[in-house]
Amino acid sequence: MLRHGMKLTSADRILLERYSKAVESYYCHLCARCEPTCPHKVSISTVNRSLMYAEGYGNIDLAKATYQEINPETSARACRNCATCVAHCVHGLDIAAKMCKAQLLFA
Repeated sequence: MLRHGMKLTSADRILLERYSKAVESYYCHLCARCEPTCPHKVSISTVNRSLMYAEGYGNIDLAKATYQEINPETSARACRNCATCVAHCVHGLDIAAKMCKAQLLFA
């Protein structure tokens, strides 16, 4: 049951599932299943969480504080050593693009 007595209908569930499927490759699920695929062991999910704070919530202070907690050797800076990103997201997220954004934002 939702607020104000509104019930979630089966049609609502179907619509929410469709929306979820449509946007799943744009947002990190923070599952960290990509991290073992990165040869530099970049903390991809924490980098993406930092980006989420900056881009999604508009909280640049929290974003920077979260990013600064990452060991510099496993931050997005390590991505500079790769000509081509080989890290793979099971949900289709463009990891290389996200790591580039992080390098620009948190450099």
